[in-house]
Amino acid sequence: MRKLSRRVARNRFCLIATLLFLLPAVGNLPTTIPASPSAGLEQSGEQISWNQQGLDELLAPVFINKMADFYVAGAAISIVKDDRLVYTRAFGKRDVFAEVPVVADRTLFRIGSVTKTITGVAVMQLVDRGLLDLDADVNAYLSEFKIDDRFDEPVRVRDLLTHTAGFDQLGTGRHEEKGEDVRPLGEFLAENLVRIRPPREVSCYDTYAITLAGYLIEELSQLGYEAYLKRNLFEPLRMQRTNVYVPESLKSDVAVGYEFRGEWFPQRWEFMNTDPASTVNSTVTDMANYMRMLLNGGEFEGRQVLSRRSTEAMLSRQYGNHPELPGYGLTFWEDTAYGVDAFSHGGSMTGFGSYLYLVPAENLGVFVAFSQESGRLADQVISRLVATALKDKVRKPEIRPRFSGGIELSRFTGSYADNMYNHSNPGQGWRRRPFELEADGKGNLVFNQRPAHPVAPLIFQRDDGLLLVFRENAVGEITHLLVRQTVYERLD
Repeated sequence: MRKLSRRVARNRFCLIATLLFLLPAVGNLPTTIPASPSAGLEQSGEQISWNQQGLDELLAPVFINKMADFYVAGAAISIVKDDRLVYTRAFGKRDVFAEVPVVADRTLFRIGSVTKTITGVAVMQLVDRGLLDLDADVNAYLSEFKIDDRFDEPVRVRDLLTHTAGFDQLGTGRHEEKGEDVRPLGEFLAENLVRIRPPREVSCYDTYAITLAGYLIEELSQLGYEAYLKRNLFEPLRMQRTNVYVPESLKSDVAVGYEFRGEWFPQRWEFMNTDPASTVNSTVTDMANYMRMLLNGGEFEGRQVLSRRSTEAMLSRQYGNHPELPGYGLTFWEDTAYGVDAFSHGGSMTGFGSYLYLVPAENLGVFVAFSQESGRLADQVISRLVATALKDKVRKPEIRPRFSGGIELSRFTGSYADNMYNHSNPGQGWRRRPFELEADGKGNLVFNQRPAHPVAPLIFQRDDGLLLVFRENAVGEITHLLVRQTVYERLD
């Protein structure tokens, strides 16, 4: 076991003590709490009773243990089921040094890229009103600048919401030191939209496309991005503490984002030129209302905020790189990682992380927010919830037999990199992170230190079920490796 320094061990002990203090009284709790797979969940026939006490007994131990393990200062969760908020809880400190606790319905967290789904809802509202056509050329709606025509196929509005527009991910010029330096969306985009591939050729996680979608909202509504969201989403959904720019009246409720390096280091506040991609701030209870709307066909407490047709489109497959791999809805990701069919989106900013997880077939939604950029805490929470509460719905991956035909592994080995990097100016902004895909001498490829055996001419599978799918060009050269929604380019 790794030995902790005295300072790290002391901080871990203090964090556990803080978390235990904030936990509601459920008896005497040890510093490490066993999480029973069936704790607190009552079953009546095939029905599971979802309630605050039962879910707290199941999930509080996960928060206590994993926040200590991962050095997460503060976190909160909301769960909705069948159009009801069935669970919400806060853990840890909003401000470690001032010793201020997180409060579920007050503390504001930065939700990062979960913002992209909110932008997606706003775009679909404009579709509902007949102001936007998903299959129209984006240029038809742009007045300040135009997307260039270097490829035959135009960029469609739909492509902005499925990460298939084909823009380069520069990663430069997105941050500003002060809020007053943030540039207008049109001005920033006019200088930073660079096409590098035809639309729909392959996906690439695209901050610039969703920022352009946010600019379309401004163009067509004649409102600023935040003003539109406030009038058309936050107010109808009673998300009264949700915002893009935190008003003075709420600044004292914003969580401090941290990095832990032997001690807590508060992180800088990020001011972005790409607001529609990342900068909404919210509470877990506000986000519960957002999840209720999405799971209820766009309706919230008798008001149709988004049409049922548009809501269903957002939460259904719209694009995939391969039929056997999960793809995208409109801004949402198909998610089968926990063995059930779901749609999700994660978010991270400096010092903050969040995760939105929806299981439409179960009318279930989970939102977790925390003051650390890593997403490990959310993974632990959701995997515990799904494995216990939806255990009868969980599908184990089918491990397919080894392909009997001849496979030349050297076709596939070599250097690859996630295609979300700055192609135009390598070494600047978002950088290329290459890795070597190698064979193990036993007829397998090794991906992330685990062997994958061939199951088809262009498909390999690891023993945990993960599929590696390859693309080849017209002359049979391997060009891409596809893993879930991630696209890796062949570099050599």
